[in-house]
Amino acid sequence: MRNINKNVLFFVDCFERLSFFKRLSFGFRQKGFNVVFLTDSLSTYLNVKDRESVYLVRNTNKNDITDLSESLDVINNNQSIPYANKYYSCVYNTLDKINKKIKIDYIFVWNGSGTSGCAIKDFATNKTIKTAFMELSNFPGKIFVDIDGVNARSWLYKNIKILQKKYPNSKLDPAWVDWWYNAKLLPLPQKEIINRYNNEYIVDRIFSAVFQMPFCNELKIKNYLFKKKKLRKISSFNCEFKYSETPECYVFLPLQVSSDSQLKLNSEYDNVQCILKAKDISESRGADLVVKLHPAEKDQKEIEKIKILSKDIGFYISNKPTMELLSDGELICVNNSTVGLEAKILGKETMVFGKALYSVFDEQMTAAYLNQWLINIDYFDVNEIIDESKVDRILEIIEYCYVN
Repeated sequence: MRNINKNVLFFVDCFERLSFFKRLSFGFRQKGFNVVFLTDSLSTYLNVKDRESVYLVRNTNKNDITDLSESLDVINNNQSIPYANKYYSCVYNTLDKINKKIKIDYIFVWNGSGTSGCAIKDFATNKTIKTAFMELSNFPGKIFVDIDGVNARSWLYKNIKILQKKYPNSKLDPAWVDWWYNAKLLPLPQKEIINRYNNEYIVDRIFSAVFQMPFCNELKIKNYLFKKKKLRKISSFNCEFKYSETPECYVFLPLQVSSDSQLKLNSEYDNVQCILKAKDISESRGADLVVKLHPAEKDQKEIEKIKILSKDIGFYISNKPTMELLSDGELICVNNSTVGLEAKILGKETMVFGKALYSVFDEQMTAAYLNQWLINIDYFDVNEIIDESKVDRILEIIEYCYVN
């Protein structure tokens, strides 16, 4: 079915995201959609060849006051509340001008937990525009799409039983589980793109500062100096662990990065609180507790705190591969990381402390989520063609959520 005169807008929050949204635009154009891009990134703007289809977020004299205390940009101290309100207004009013020109039918945004996502969601609600929030699923070749948000803020989280109703006969394919398990032993594709786009970010940062253009990260010199000082401290800090041999019977707790957005947005527990809770559980079972620090944890105070706690209350700290620790653990405890879902795939008893999409999954729901709900698109494969059939699947999910 052709969609002549239908308009889809992709909000590109950083230059890294442009490659994915360009690929996605190919499939939408195949279906007859008119595609436009909106961004606050000059690098992104200049790399969209068709100037008729790309817009920069513009300044506005308006300053809409809204509650942005739960914007991830504010929580992470990338934006003050006054700056967040101003940035929100800029995104909202730029969308309004575009909508008056072309009448937007769909808006796509990555993650959407920040201030721009708040503005997009409010604008789309007020103008009755369908919205899709996209995120990595943390499973190879699959992404998550939802009309309300991602993770515990998603439509699916609020309607999780739909996986039982819509796909009652779903089962995990043992061959896929074996393939996935082996894939987990390989380096993460995310690691390959870290620092790849630093030059573009610097260009965007300078452009926004010189021309006073709206930008996602507020320019605060004191914060910049503080971060540099903090990074120097971290790089010079050497917290030596004497890693322990894994006991025979244990409860396994993999920690998340202490700055993880999932801890800040969707959990009442930090890493230390999770350790204390898991320690109580392990003792009640007559088992030991094995903790693994997240490999990306850089906060020296957090690391030292956990090191001291291990001596005070008695638990093992391991650096063995996560999949090995999952496979051999008697019980897996998580805050709300994807490791909990991975444990369920392996058939392990799992206890989730925070809010997580998968917290009530059984084997059928796990299979339905992985096999039927997630979209088969590889975010990292720049050569993958996102054709009409994959766009059809995205639109099917969106329309299903809106009518149910």
